Amino acid sequence: MRLFRNPCSEKNAHIPHMFWVSETGAATVIFGLALVILIGSFALMIDVARVFAVKSHLATIGESTALAVARNLNFLTAEQLEEFAIDIVSSASRNTSVFTHNDRAFSTTTSVITGLTKGQARIIIRTKVPTTLLRFFNLFDDINVSQTVTAYQYAPNAEIVIVLESSKEMERSGKLANTRDAVKDFVTVFDGHRKADSGVTFGFIPFGNDLVNVAPHTEWLEGGVWPVEIPPKVPGTTDWIGDLADDRWCVLKRPSTAGILNLTPGQSVFSLELDILKTEGGGGIAHYTNVTSTDCRAEPIVPLTKNTATISQSILSLVGSGDVYAGRAMVWAERILSPAWQPFWQTTIGTPSGHENEVFKNVVIFIAGSANTSPETEDGLFIDVCDRLKTNGAAIYVIDYLAPRSFTDLLADCATTKGHYFRVENDTSVSEALYAIAKFLTVVRFSG
Repeated sequence: MRLFRNPCSEKNAHIPHMFWVSETGAATVIFGLALVILIGSFALMIDVARVFAVKSHLATIGESTALAVARNLNFLTAEQLEEFAIDIVSSASRNTSVFTHNDRAFSTTTSVITGLTKGQARIIIRTKVPTTLLRFFNLFDDINVSQTVTAYQYAPNAEIVIVLESSKEMERSGKLANTRDAVKDFVTVFDGHRKADSGVTFGFIPFGNDLVNVAPHTEWLEGGVWPVEIPPKVPGTTDWIGDLADDRWCVLKRPSTAGILNLTPGQSVFSLELDILKTEGGGGIAHYTNVTSTDCRAEPIVPLTKNTATISQSILSLVGSGDVYAGRAMVWAERILSPAWQPFWQTTIGTPSGHENEVFKNVVIFIAGSANTSPETEDGLFIDVCDRLKTNGAAIYVIDYLAPRSFTDLLADCATTKGHYFRVENDTSVSEALYAIAKFLTVVRFSG
């Protein structure tokens, strides 16, 4: 039998065996290198993914922190703002699993840069992201990650009417003085907001008796009732300075439904409550004195205005006067916000803006510490007007400064929601409630 001979085997018979062994070793080396590259790539993907995840979460935390700091720019000091921001960032990072590694939480540092004149709050958050397998290969150490977010504070596009009880009882109980200061501070807060293109305006209604001082609007009266036989039209001296219309005078509640509805002076005129006393002066010259009842308070209603100095002056000049007619006060709040009254208030064109306006928000802040003097008529009127205002889209905030329990339920019902009602028990709480309202109204956003 003839055996088949493999020529290849004969040809390669002289090659040493060790060369065959070296091919196996090369394959092992190549496999090892490939495995290292594969593991390294996998480790790199893990670490890069963690870095991007941390950076994304830092952006989210930075945005919420910047907005919160911007909203509080006018209420906290620089040190308090920084502590506030650190607390927010620390709490958020503790509650997010992406900020942990090997059961160890990442440490973060937070910087706050504020610019009150620009209403700016800039938040810078930094952290170090530990590597995983890359650290084992000594390729990377901790990776520095940071995020910067800037938010801006704006005064709102809002028409805000402050209705403040300033009755004799409010003053006697000691509530009026500090409440007056807190309300003045509330108005001042908005002067510190960034006000570029801001449409915030304020109106003010001090209320006590059912008489309302609407000076200087003599044109709202029925014809022939305004006194003209007084200086300077006739010889004599007066105990007031300038025009009598700038002195203390009031209008009576109009009869029937005109007194409780939003009817303008063009639809129903007002009756005057004004009493001028003429006496004989020196040298035979007559002297005229305004002796109108003190039920007519000296401070007039202030319609919507951007001049916060005017509002602040009216607030600070308040003294306790008269009883409590909350329903009548809210009727006048409705009239200040009514677009039908704009030509009668003679304010800036377009103010008030109207109930259906989507840009400007109607806001009423009602502050009281006493019950109505005539609850049989005023309680029902108060709630009716509150309901009308809310139906027309107004937001009503109520600060109940230890009012009697008989009135508390009505005050709570008047507020837009439970979150719009504040029951306060001391002067500090009044300021805190007003600051909370200011924060609700403040607009914050990222665009500068």
